[in-house]
Amino acid sequence: MASVYSVGQVNAYIKNMFNADFALNNIYIKGEISNCKYHTSGHIYFTLKDNTGVISAVMFAGNRQGLKFRLEEGQKVVALGSVSVYERDGKYQLYAKQIILEGAGLLYQRFEQLKNELEEMGLFDAMYKKKIPSYATKIGICTAKTGAAIQDIINISKRRNPFVQLYLYPCLVQGQEAAKDIVNGIRCLDTMNLDIIIIGRGGGSIEDLWAFNEEIVAKAKAIKPITRKYGIPFVIDDDVQAALEADADGVHIGQSDTDYMTARSILGDNKIIGMTAKTVEQAKEAEKLGADYIGTGAVFGSSTKKDAVYMPRERLIEVAGSVNIPVVAIGGIDYDNCGELAGTGVDGIAVVSAIFAADDPGLATKELYLKTGRVFNYHRDFIFDMDGTILDSMPYWRNVSKEYAMQYVDKLPDDFDERTYVMDLDECSAYFRDELGISTDAATMRQTAVDIMTRHYSTDIPAKDGMLELIRREHEAGSCMCIFTSSDRGCVDAALNRLGITDCFNNIFTVYDIPYNKKNPESYKLIAEKMHFKPEDTWVYEDVLHGIESARQGGFKICAVYDEDSKKHWNEICAFADEIRDIRND
Repeated sequence: MASVYSVGQVNAYIKNMFNADFALNNIYIKGEISNCKYHTSGHIYFTLKDNTGVISAVMFAGNRQGLKFRLEEGQKVVALGSVSVYERDGKYQLYAKQIILEGAGLLYQRFEQLKNELEEMGLFDAMYKKKIPSYATKIGICTAKTGAAIQDIINISKRRNPFVQLYLYPCLVQGQEAAKDIVNGIRCLDTMNLDIIIIGRGGGSIEDLWAFNEEIVAKAKAIKPITRKYGIPFVIDDDVQAALEADADGVHIGQSDTDYMTARSILGDNKIIGMTAKTVEQAKEAEKLGADYIGTGAVFGSSTKKDAVYMPRERLIEVAGSVNIPVVAIGGIDYDNCGELAGTGVDGIAVVSAIFAADDPGLATKELYLKTGRVFNYHRDFIFDMDGTILDSMPYWRNVSKEYAMQYVDKLPDDFDERTYVMDLDECSAYFRDELGISTDAATMRQTAVDIMTRHYSTDIPAKDGMLELIRREHEAGSCMCIFTSSDRGCVDAALNRLGITDCFNNIFTVYDIPYNKKNPESYKLIAEKMHFKPEDTWVYEDVLHGIESARQGGFKICAVYDEDSKKHWNEICAFADEIRDIRND
């Protein structure tokens, strides 16, 4: 008997089909508002119709902030959203994110769509914005040489500061070729070490000004600095000229695109050129020509290229094994099926829908990265601090020191916390003896403190927000991790066992196991040697300034973890860090 499915199973299956379609996840639909109802929950339920059909729609309350007018019967609108299935009722509908009146015009729609796409990519994040100097002396101008704009800039500059130096890149500011010309101007002026660059023209309609809204202009101004900041190559697909104009790191060309020799002559010897190859013969030819890598597929079909031809696994293996340059698989790859590429010989994957069609593209990227780490044996090496990094334990340590000390003195120094929180137990005992006059045997004092803290580690010291998830993900991805701590080993074991992450770590080092403490860079180097880590490829997660300084001096990558006990030095800590984990800003 054939398989029998429930109604819910069928509806869920159909919903997944809708969600996997890239086009349906970011679509503009125009029509007339009908059956509009504002629900007490804040949601808006309505129908879009035209003379060819109707589609049910909903705008949830969380998306209404950007709605500039009240929906009414008969309005002609353009709605941006995703089309999916409401499983309970078995019907598909539009989930609207933005709605504008149709009279706003197609160009405005394009503008809003591009702005949203670029914002989702993070191009407008404040961290990438440069501060405009108060007193610029060298100003670049990208505009028409005969327009009113350049005359206004010259006149105002002379009036306010006659000593300012102006550098004009004359360019087109209107028409089909304007965007490319503007990009060339940005590239040229950006090499001149100017204080600021002005890109503009005089007034005009949105049509007149559209060259400044073209995607290539936005990306030329924004994407390259972001990729440069994180050391990630910026490679443009198909368009050699765009790669040249945006000063991208390279281009990927298909079999029907610009040929390799032409692309190389345009871009020069230092740019990356990848080539599509669907057969062994094409792969070998690409390698012979000098391609830096090969893209091959579609390994699972494609939602973004409907004409993509499916590549059987056997041919994928043959193509990957026929060349010595990296081979990247593409086509329909997502979190669920990427594991099937294990053993094929490919070196990596290229995805679109798996990230951009996801509800949370950032989270989807992280999850996909970690899973492919297992598939392709990627891994990272980590040295984790314990207290203040994995565990929110510093308040407990501070209090146990106070409790112990107050047994012997009536009043503690004002800087007691500041001085003791950076000390291991041996240093703390010396401080008690030499500066507080406490003659208690150091070993006894240490053991008493350890006994108190072991109880806390075993019962109630919490983990820092997000750290357990990070550690577990990296463990699943095959990363190699160890702990380097000033705490007692018994305390560490108690906490790891309680939190269920003991198996995530390949080794545990305390300052009592090696001849150096965390103030000496040699401590981190010795641990790296024992773990067979390369310092330049190893991440040190630490919350305390002296540990971060030492690790940086040792040549390690630094992820600074915010802890209240280190807030006094947080700006200094951030200056040393390659990455920052600050839950206050999450």
